[in-house]
Amino acid sequence: MSTIKTLLTVFVHPDDVDHALYLIGEVALTEGGTAYTVQTGAEERITLDMPPFTVAHRQTQLIFALESPPTHHQIQEIAQEAVTGLIYGFTVRGEVNLGEGTTINNLGGLSGHRSKDEFMKNVELTRIQRGG
Repeated sequence: MSTIKTLLTVFVHPDDVDHALYLIGEVALTEGGTAYTVQTGAEERITLDMPPFTVAHRQTQLIFALESPPTHHQIQEIAQEAVTGLIYGFTVRGEVNLGEGTTINNLGGLSGHRSKDEFMKNVELTRIQRGG
């Protein structure tokens, strides 16, 4: 039995679910060597109150349970789908592989560190200890 390292939630228009499943699941994750299972949520009607306007739209959540942390490159590929308008956005909860042997877990904030400076200092210490 595999262990889930990260949950990737993608917010998408219901008409674009199949396309998003292909581009994110097959292209970004599978080709990047990340095994996953996916669950599709029910269609929701979301209302955004932005005075003086109220905007309503439909969305579906695609929840990818990843067996290994996504890489920085994979996250950039998924973010590109938000830039092109295929998806509304996404969240990453759990471990993220920053490269060079550095993995963080964002469920405790910046890996439980109190500030970004403290986090970056720890990253630098880790590199030095590894001889990088």
